[in-house]
Amino acid sequence: MSFLKNSYYQRERGQSSLLPIEMGKFQWLEAVLPLGIIAGMLCVMGNAQYFIHKSAHGRPKHIGNDVWDVAMERRDKKLMETGN
Repeated sequence: MSFLKNSYYQRERGQSSLLPIEMGKFQWLEAVLPLGIIAGMLCVMGNAQYFIHKSAHGRPKHIGNDVWDVAMERRDKKLMETGN
């Protein structure tokens, strides 16, 4: 702990010395920019897929659509056409 006292003493006298604690204090900021870019690009890609699918099919994509859901959509569409 003597290096803490010495560095504090040097700062009081106007001499600058960086402790390892002070040097790594804002190290997390180096990771924020790339993570922000990655998160932004994921949002852009997801929204692009959503709007392209919506413009092509006229409605949002049904997530988790399996064979049963497709069969029920066909049945509902056929019932709506024959009902009119």
